[in-house]
Amino acid sequence: MNKPLYPLVIPTIQEDIPNILGNIKTLFDYLPIKEIIFVGPENIIDAIPKSDKLHYINEDTLIDKLALKQIFNDLCKDYTKKDRWGWYLQQFI
Repeated sequence: MNKPLYPLVIPTIQEDIPNILGNIKTLFDYLPIKEIIFVGPENIIDAIPKSDKLHYINEDTLIDKLALKQIFNDLCKDYTKKDRWGWYLQQFI
């Protein structure tokens, strides 16, 4: 019986791309994945090699930035680092 293969979603930023790309073969060798989907800012798209197994989703298309900021502000009124809403988006993903 064949094991099912799943997409692997990796929220990322530009600085993380070299480390992730250095481990692509290992990820496919040891995890039951059929593809890797990078979710991040627009500036990472050129760093992702063209492949039918590597895909990119612009994080800005998932939820409106203003809506996300409002949700974050409502949930974290007393939190001091309100500039981290993008990090919270990645955690939701």
